[in-house]
Amino acid sequence: VYGKLYLPTPVKRDSSWVVLGIFATPVKDNLLEWLAEVQGLKDSLWEGAVLQLSIKYTDEYNNIPPTVTFNTIPFHPNVDQNSGRPCIDFLDNPKEWNGKLTMSSILLAIQVMLSNPELENAVNVEAAEMLKNNISLYRQMVIQCVRTSQHPEGSLIQTNLSLGHTRLSLVQIKGFLNSN
Repeated sequence: VYGKLYLPTPVKRDSSWVVLGIFATPVKDNLLEWLAEVQGLKDSLWEGAVLQLSIKYTDEYNNIPPTVTFNTIPFHPNVDQNSGRPCIDFLDNPKEWNGKLTMSSILLAIQVMLSNPELENAVNVEAAEMLKNNISLYRQMVIQCVRTSQHPEGSLIQTNLSLGHTRLSLVQIKGFLNSN
């Protein structure tokens, strides 16, 4: 008895997925390693954001979820500020994983997570506290993240070379907000 391997398929810029604001392509013809892009949902705080992610599958794909990390790490309650890992049940818990989920399903779930933070699943406590206690400052932080995600060479970006992540420094963002 052999299980069917559901290999991920490209989510191309010229396909209908672009309308949904998602894109993914394998890294150098390696179907186990992907680069993806998720745009913020329309009419949300994250509208206009262009966030890059890495998605890595293992040989055990179908039985365990891929490892998903933001390369452009947003300031968000459900995104680990150090690792860039999004907090989504089916990605965090292999028991919640359904091997039939597609790449586009994963990326769409990330879009929804960005627009609908769950404070009870917060991995970025500072972002969760800010959202709960000072929503106007949280909104300013998100707006700055959106602006910076559109221009990754912007001065508010710092690169963590060991992880390959781009991360907004909270101190830099607060300084920027105070100067405007």
